[in-house]
Amino acid sequence: LRRRQVPRRCCRARPGVSEMRAMSALAQCMAARAAERGGPAALLEASLQAKVTEKMAAGARRAAVLVPIANVAGAPSVVFSVRSGKVSTHRHQVAFPGGHVEEGETPLEAAYRETEEELGVDFRDGFATVDQCTDVLAITGTIVTPIVAIRETELCLESIRHSEEVASVFALPLDHLLEEANRQLRTYDTRGTLPVFLGGPATIWGLTAFILDGVLARLVRPCLDQTRR
Repeated sequence: LRRRQVPRRCCRARPGVSEMRAMSALAQCMAARAAERGGPAALLEASLQAKVTEKMAAGARRAAVLVPIANVAGAPSVVFSVRSGKVSTHRHQVAFPGGHVEEGETPLEAAYRETEEELGVDFRDGFATVDQCTDVLAITGTIVTPIVAIRETELCLESIRHSEEVASVFALPLDHLLEEANRQLRTYDTRGTLPVFLGGPATIWGLTAFILDGVLARLVRPCLDQTRR
């Protein structure tokens, strides 16, 4: 895949010690809670999760996405991509990096492989997995596994060399995403009531917003509350 050429430079010479400690504390907290839980974090009610399990047993296609949390410009942030017009589905929509699980792959392997293909090996190698969520169902019928990963060192968005599948990359601070003023609920004819996130360069909606909402509420907020005491 041809990649957009950008200068390979850092946004800042070095992130602050307090910033690195905050990211490390967040990563340790989320990983510890995942280990204590002993399984994926639930994003769906039990009855809906059972329907996803049924579809999986019936042979539904599988995919995985990476939910990347990084220190961007000094703030713990979630990184998003905007899909280009050269992809077959969800054109020009905000998404997490990811794609279909290939034969012989685990969802974890697929999430990182697709992330490397979309955003480059340097981006992928900076992240470490801290948690995984239960499978959710996309409107296309594909079953999606969200993998949550954290990069403790600073991420410079300007240095990302993304593929032609991606139009642009942006990040929003966790504090921004957790602010109630930046979250709304919207009702769709075929999807019911779902969250959307505002205040960024593009509206975050659909499955990406649903996954983000669950990760923020169940995984991120409890650890931010704990580490900021």
